Amino acid sequence: MDIARFIKEMPKVELNARLEGYYRKDVLMLIAEENEIAADMKHFATYADNWGAPDFAKLDEHVRGYMEWLKHPDDLTRLVYDVGVALSRENVKYAEVSINTVLHKLDSMSFDDFMTALNDGRDRVQRAWGLTINWIMTVPRDVPRSADDALRWAVSVTGRKANIVAFGISGSEAAQPAGQFQRAFDTAAKKEIPVVVQAGDTDGAEGVKAVLDLGADRLVDGWGVSEDPDTLTQLVTSDAALLVCPGRAVKLGWVDELADYPLQQLQDAGVPMVLSAEMPAFYGQGLNESYLAIADVFNLDIDALQQLVMQGVDHSYLPEDEKKQLTADFIAAFEQLREDMLSSSEA
Repeated sequence: MDIARFIKEMPKVELNARLEGYYRKDVLMLIAEENEIAADMKHFATYADNWGAPDFAKLDEHVRGYMEWLKHPDDLTRLVYDVGVALSRENVKYAEVSINTVLHKLDSMSFDDFMTALNDGRDRVQRAWGLTINWIMTVPRDVPRSADDALRWAVSVTGRKANIVAFGISGSEAAQPAGQFQRAFDTAAKKEIPVVVQAGDTDGAEGVKAVLDLGADRLVDGWGVSEDPDTLTQLVTSDAALLVCPGRAVKLGWVDELADYPLQQLQDAGVPMVLSAEMPAFYGQGLNESYLAIADVFNLDIDALQQLVMQGVDHSYLPEDEKKQLTADFIAAFEQLREDMLSSSEA
């Protein structure tokens, strides 16, 4: 068994799947046709043509345009099931998916209807593929006024029952500084719900430090932290997991090539990293491809790969009993894969 097959067959978690970043163009186009979007949307053809080659500096703007194609709860249900199928093909056993009420036009349906549509797709995925999906209620930085409403939904009894496990803040610091969300952080701490924050996109280590000071439980990207020893130490001592998507760093031009990504520095510092594909529809790389790319470029062996995966399990927001069971299942699966690899090499 070679490393590519090992990666394909090893169990995985995906803790930073953005729902809108896993949609497939052909499914969205079908929904657009059914909803007669081309007749009503002025730049429909431009959005359709730009799907495969978006302007990454304006990706959030593009994504908002695509989300206008969704008109009915059934559209969401169909797409969630399709996302679940894609994750299952990557042998993902557990996923935490970011749901953005601003992008998905929650104003056109009630919160209950929105979550019912999502969980209908979620339940179908679980029955068909054995994949468990939980939700991270996320708001973009450029609409801070939506944070209070989203957090109130997330911490409500209804939200908890609807499988919301965390509150998230996405987008670049250029839109709004972290301090604009101070009240949301305070409320989340009081209600004991984790906060996941995208940080470092424009402010680098300073942006990372700002959200760590506010009490972020998990960081997305954390770009620039490897270049600042004090912030790096703060990240390690906080025990906040760092969700990394090296493919995104390449697409955004943060590094010229994958080999320039500071994966080794972060690893050596003891940062608990979790690999994510985040938005494979736009970054062009699924989770298996992401693992294979870093294994090749950074010469990772199966011990390092297993460590990355298990860090994902450790830092998931599963209830402790479910996390314990998933840990045992993953350890058993890795042991079997090691035995299979050893048998293949002996043969």
